[in-house]
Amino acid sequence: MKKSIDEVIKEFEENLECEAAKFDINTRILIIRKFLDITQESFAYEIGLKRNSVALIERGKRNPSEKTLKEIRERFNVNKEWLLDGSGQVFNDDHKDHYLFNLCGKLCNSDNDLLKDTFIQVMNLDEKYLKMFNAMLGVVLSQNKE
Repeated sequence: MKKSIDEVIKEFEENLECEAAKFDINTRILIIRKFLDITQESFAYEIGLKRNSVALIERGKRNPSEKTLKEIRERFNVNKEWLLDGSGQVFNDDHKDHYLFNLCGKLCNSDNDLLKDTFIQVMNLDEKYLKMFNAMLGVVLSQNKE
């Protein structure tokens, strides 16, 4: 079962032997990526960096630019205050977006090309066909439960 963000933070507190409020911005970025369960490469792609840049940021060898911080906040729905100083909630309140970010992370790390191709095709549907697809999917899922 997937860990909650609080469980991930607790593990970091135990491993680093300090309170979450004392984490630096680099550690908070690592926490976000670990919680989203995505690789450095996928995370880097989402925020417009190279994998080695993310590795350097996470290890504290490089500080993230303002542009990088903005990308992290926008792409992963991260609360600005938490990212900058550790105060407040980790994520903004839109839980559906948060859930979708987790699913997209898993999709990016998946070897299932059929799933990836299906996702791409669904994303390219116009509203009329998206509604039809959603209705058909509802029927398939209801029969799958039986």
